[in-house]
Amino acid sequence: MNNTATDAYFPGNGRYKPRQLFSVGNRYFLYNCWDSVYAEMEESCQEELRGQGDALGESAVSEAMEKAIARTFLKWPRDDQGRIIRADDPAHVQAALDKVAPEQGGLMLHVAHVCNMKCRYCYGHGGTFGGSAGLMSEETAFAVIDWYTGRAAAQEKKQIDISFMGGEPLMNFELMKKIILYLAEHFADWKKKYSMTTNGYFLTDEVIAFLIEHEVGILISFDGPPDIQNFNRPLVNGEDSYAAIVPKLKKLLALRPETYVRATLCNGVDLDLVEAGLREIGFRKTFLLPAMESILPDDYYAETASAGDRSNIVRDFCQRGEKFLQATQNRNSAAVREAAAEKNFFTTIAPLADNDNFLAVFSRRRKFYYCGIGITLLVVDADGVRYPCPSMVGTEKYQLGQIGTAWDNSFWRRSAVLESNECVECFCRYSCGGGCRFDSLSVNGDLFTPNPDYCRTKRETLKYAIYTISQLTGDDITWLRQENILSAAAPNFDF
Repeated sequence: MNNTATDAYFPGNGRYKPRQLFSVGNRYFLYNCWDSVYAEMEESCQEELRGQGDALGESAVSEAMEKAIARTFLKWPRDDQGRIIRADDPAHVQAALDKVAPEQGGLMLHVAHVCNMKCRYCYGHGGTFGGSAGLMSEETAFAVIDWYTGRAAAQEKKQIDISFMGGEPLMNFELMKKIILYLAEHFADWKKKYSMTTNGYFLTDEVIAFLIEHEVGILISFDGPPDIQNFNRPLVNGEDSYAAIVPKLKKLLALRPETYVRATLCNGVDLDLVEAGLREIGFRKTFLLPAMESILPDDYYAETASAGDRSNIVRDFCQRGEKFLQATQNRNSAAVREAAAEKNFFTTIAPLADNDNFLAVFSRRRKFYYCGIGITLLVVDADGVRYPCPSMVGTEKYQLGQIGTAWDNSFWRRSAVLESNECVECFCRYSCGGGCRFDSLSVNGDLFTPNPDYCRTKRETLKYAIYTISQLTGDDITWLRQENILSAAAPNFDF
């Protein structure tokens, strides 16, 4: 697929790219970066738009180009001296972000600093995070729970959201049970959401029954067919893990078939092979996530001879888009669901379906952060020490102190979208949020300079998502909503 992009800028006092011109195949697009809206246009319109340069908005344009610009809601607001006012002026936006009092987010509770596996790409040093192996004590756990619920009550937010983390959290299953049962008894009228990530090894019948009864969300970490799973994720004693875990996964899927699985991809891996292996086990929903290259052992690719870039992820996205489009046009619900089952693909495609809905676009939130690192994320390790991010647990430099102590989050309020030269030049900054801070740190040694491989992948997949969704008719979108594949637009006016 021929995929090219050409950039142009609005005039004005801001330094941020306001729009992107690009083509995919023989289709041409204008993308409004601020509102994340696109318009398809004729090739001649793109040439005209590029030719306008700094005169854009000052001189007459063709009717076709005027319609394309109008469809993206692009505007040229001016002050009383006729100068263009930039909505995304960095100083203005950062000042606004600094004033926001963030609500308490979810609690990521590291109940186990130990693991029964020795994954080759583990950022947690085998689950110990560079320290001693161990389990969170009951005393520490309930001190954290009291602190967390106390903060929620102070904000009049009767809501509990806990992710059980590790290591392997099910190695401390008895503590997980006590926490969940305690909260059920003492906070009966509060909304509760529980989740966990597990390698699946300890999914006994008792564990599965309890997790389902208490509606604990489960994300399975598993890498696909036997050769890939056993190479990437051996047991701590070096033995193969595939045969030991798959029967337990099948028991879980028989009771909860919509369970997500996350496969960690190392460069050069065949994504079709990985997904076929996961579907053979019974998974319907997948989350394919690249490994952070900087934390792989030096000899990883020497052993696998599979070094390369992330082009396979982009290629998979394009192929998935073609399947999604064809299946939609053929009204094949099962095939559409299969194509959309990969989380990254669906979450990129779905928002674009509201492209012509002004209310949905007008209320769309822009991402100034990739996640709530250091602001809303509450990460507590097995010893009761707070961190800004689960991937930074064990790194003394990033400790935020013990629970109950105040901390200054002004550093973490800084936005890569506003600071990074890479983000300034990038058209998808508000749909991305500047990338994972830990990934940025691992690759570049800087929290605010994103990983260039991630950036390239994000840009190419967003362009192809626009290309894919632009080929759907109004009837196609209506059918996708009727099939509950796309949800109905629900504008959010909470500014």
